[in-house]
Amino acid sequence: MRTNSKHITAWTIPLLAFVIMSMGFGNAYAHKAEVIGDYKIEIGWDEEPPIQGIGNLIELVVTHATESDKQKAAAEDSDKNMTHGDHNAMISEDDEDSQGSTDNSETTHDERKPMSEHNGTEASHMEDEHDATEEHDHDGGISGLANTIQIAVTLDEKTSTLILSETAIDGIYQGKFTPSSPGYPVVHLSGMIHDTKVDLDMHPEEVESLNTLSPLKQIEHGVEPSNVQCKTGLELFMRVHEDSAICASSDLGERLMALGVVDYF
Repeated sequence: MRTNSKHITAWTIPLLAFVIMSMGFGNAYAHKAEVIGDYKIEIGWDEEPPIQGIGNLIELVVTHATESDKQKAAAEDSDKNMTHGDHNAMISEDDEDSQGSTDNSETTHDERKPMSEHNGTEASHMEDEHDATEEHDHDGGISGLANTIQIAVTLDEKTSTLILSETAIDGIYQGKFTPSSPGYPVVHLSGMIHDTKVDLDMHPEEVESLNTLSPLKQIEHGVEPSNVQCKTGLELFMRVHEDSAICASSDLGERLMALGVVDYF
């Protein structure tokens, strides 16, 4: 039986697009991670994406850092330091150029390039070398930290201290937090992981505005119909025969009001 190639193509292209989009969205809300000493610390949301006004949980994950984790963190720190050093060196070169001296700036530039290439190659080689043994180096989650780690969340210049609770899984802790506004939160961690001091800021995913949800979804999350938020350009109306709400343009709202379908709250 012959297969219609055009028919297959017509189905294949949308399918491939869906798969690619799914892969992208799957990685969009990954937890943020840092390595401190022998420990890997991750911060993220229990429900992603976080929505303004919707109750959520900040999730803290503390595990033993693998050798690969440590090498990756060291490579990232090295890159940051080199970038900062390159920036300072460029400023120094500009100053020397303004004084008519170019020999030293050229030497500094030439020496930096092979060092960067060497460090990048070495870090890549070391990471590949330890990938095969990563599972054996990983000792699992660190329990018993609910009272030794403190978490404070700052969002829109307001800071809230969370009460951490340990979950049934070793190394995973959660603290209740309801973001009151959209924006980028900062999570400050302080305290001790056994004999290791922790004092750092981490940046979980952005809190999205409540109006990104439909009125029905907002109400399902516990928002009162009269408190539903509409997207810019739309107005809030009450459904006359339902305990619900609708967002519509002014013109559509007036037509629906004339039909007795909606009214103002």
